[in-house]
Amino acid sequence: MLPNQEAYLRDYVERLRRNPTGRRALHARLSLLHPDNQREHHLRVAQKTLDKVLRLDNGALFRLANNDLVIVCSTQNAELLDDAVRRLAFLFKDDPILNGASKLDLFSDTSFCRLYLLDQDFEEFSIVAQSLTTSRTARIARPQDASTPASNRMMPLQPSQMGEIATAIAQADLSSMMQRQSTFLMAPGERPEPVFREIYFSMDHLQQVLVPGHDILANRWLFQDFTRHLDRRMISFLVHNDDESLRQSYSLNLNISTLLSKDFLTLDETLNAQVRRSIVIEFQLIDVFADVANFLFARDFLRDRGYNICLDGTTQLSLPFVDRKKLGFDMVKLLWDDGFNTHMQSPRGQDLKTAIEEIGPERVILSHCGTEEALDVGQGLGLSLYQGFHVDELCDSLRTADESASILSNAMARHRASERKG
Repeated sequence: MLPNQEAYLRDYVERLRRNPTGRRALHARLSLLHPDNQREHHLRVAQKTLDKVLRLDNGALFRLANNDLVIVCSTQNAELLDDAVRRLAFLFKDDPILNGASKLDLFSDTSFCRLYLLDQDFEEFSIVAQSLTTSRTARIARPQDASTPASNRMMPLQPSQMGEIATAIAQADLSSMMQRQSTFLMAPGERPEPVFREIYFSMDHLQQVLVPGHDILANRWLFQDFTRHLDRRMISFLVHNDDESLRQSYSLNLNISTLLSKDFLTLDETLNAQVRRSIVIEFQLIDVFADVANFLFARDFLRDRGYNICLDGTTQLSLPFVDRKKLGFDMVKLLWDDGFNTHMQSPRGQDLKTAIEEIGPERVILSHCGTEEALDVGQGLGLSLYQGFHVDELCDSLRTADESASILSNAMARHRASERKG
């Protein structure tokens, strides 16, 4: 945690109570921004932007534990403060909380900035300062609460652990951690049809079994190394797979380095041309741009062998920068999140609509659909391919009794086959 800036703020406000005349305060509620806009470099730039106001002032600036900033300065520097707010608004102009806010909206109750003229708003500002202190106290106490999610108390992985983790992944029985989730074609007025199913390992389960007490997502590069070991296990499983339901029409999310390995070539040799045409290989956006040369080589190899390829990991902010045809993808996965609909209603929403039209709505998969709202927004964008837990539940509810019996029978057959094999 940062030094207790909330306590310093509260004490400062109490001293200011004696004479608040001629002062104004600004509460920049950066905690309302999307998490992608609350990274350390964003916060440093925002703090520096407000700090410039104080160069000719005897005011104070506080950076709080929830990432909010509070500045108190003289009314003589009102123009400097207004300019700083405009700079902050420009810095975060694509964030859903701004939603295309005009100059007049920047200090509204619903905006990410609140302005207090302390001559008349001092008591209101004092209450805000007290509430921020209370909020910090609750945040510090929360990790001690048994009801707190374990992720809040987890430690990041260390490079020294990777050797042991690699051995555990290679030797452990991971079959119970394997998940399958279908992508459905959902046309208005028609019955949803599964197109292909993604096969993946449950990260939550893996974390609990292989590295309890550690956050496997904390370090991006160690996590990528972690997934390379999982790639090898997944490929090994598919090479020796006797599950008829996983003979075709599935997707794999693999690292580029995995696709260039002997392991993948071994899998490729077991598949005929017809099966390859039913398989989708997914690339993560970050992996593509981290190693463009190897991506292009892997892409050309996969296309030559007949696989479909899909770009995964795009958001409403990054999709407009994706040229599907130039990159050579058959499909693109667009991630749904809680701020998606708000983004669509902002000026940037048109950029996303244009990008989907250029990519081709029939080639965009809206993934992570956890609510009915995701389907409504997707249909408004002309999308027909969906993936997510809400989609699974909806399609399960539409499945007939005969279909359910067939699925159960197949599952029991796989179970009996695995017992005989064991």
